[in-house]
Amino acid sequence: MAAASESAECHLKSLSRDLLVDVMGRLDGLSLAAAACTCTELQDVATQERGLWESLCQATWPSTASPDATHLVPFPKFYADSHPLILYDGDSVSKRGRSKLQSESLPEDLVSLVDVYYKGECVLSKVIDGIPEAWNGGGGEHQKWFADCPFELDVVKFDYSQGMRVEDEVDAAEEDEGGDFSKELQDDIRMSWILLNKKTQKSVNLSSWKPLTVQKSWISNNNYTLQFGCVVPVDDGLLPQGLAECVITARCERTKEEGSSKSGLKWEEIGMSIKDMVGAHLGGKKSLVVLHQALYCPRSNNQEEVQKGYARFERKKKEMKRARDYKETLANGLCLSVEIIIFATLYHTFFL
Repeated sequence: MAAASESAECHLKSLSRDLLVDVMGRLDGLSLAAAACTCTELQDVATQERGLWESLCQATWPSTASPDATHLVPFPKFYADSHPLILYDGDSVSKRGRSKLQSESLPEDLVSLVDVYYKGECVLSKVIDGIPEAWNGGGGEHQKWFADCPFELDVVKFDYSQGMRVEDEVDAAEEDEGGDFSKELQDDIRMSWILLNKKTQKSVNLSSWKPLTVQKSWISNNNYTLQFGCVVPVDDGLLPQGLAECVITARCERTKEEGSSKSGLKWEEIGMSIKDMVGAHLGGKKSLVVLHQALYCPRSNNQEEVQKGYARFERKKKEMKRARDYKETLANGLCLSVEIIIFATLYHTFFL
């Protein structure tokens, strides 16, 4: 076995570097990383040839090919950080990230690279440098407003001035008779939202890749809301429950392509917000800490494990809601009992 390994290594040494680069350039990311672990020659090619990982990242995430992003993305580290998804494994706080909570990412340090795929093709790519709402020259008052107001980062913003046309609703009702388009969206839509810190060069994919939920709008049959996201463990000092949820909401309209019976999608809104376990939106200051924590979260390439982790989080949320509802019911019953006792006492005192 050792002799065979040595023989293979000798053969590799006899090949030109250009040929090795050409061969390794045909591999996917996981295969390339595995090949780099086999011998020093392949490891040298994989680590030194930046173009290999640059081409791979640009094929995987077209947003990285944007002129706004190419000089920011640290290849090959970017692929290793961004390919796996955040894994919530049930622990309340990520020990690996606890020490990092003393510092936080500044708005101007963060870059969002967003890619949306429909039926395997990239239909939308955007790069957002910084967080626009956090620094627009508004001074101290604006910073205070950002810190306290619910955080939201928009990639596509809905134009409320246009509204919805009545004929769209009729057309959609006819289209949906043919089948359940919600299931098609669940199967065919994929989204990646990579957060990159320019200073530390750490990155993380905040999306769940597949939609967590798909809902048809009650207003119009051809409008759909999709939710992606992840669960971020945080320090108990930030949130009592020790968990935050990064919620990515995308709203799209199903349209019929001109001169064709095929259906297309028009993206009306894509945005991200941060919530606690009871569903309350976090302000800008706390949200920045959560985003910073996400850069240090445990991750996994196993999509099934990621989905199980999110399902575990949803069960925990429901248990918390039931406990809260029970306490509220108990408190309301106690208040009602006290009111009845007070009323009966007053009635007895003044009338009897």
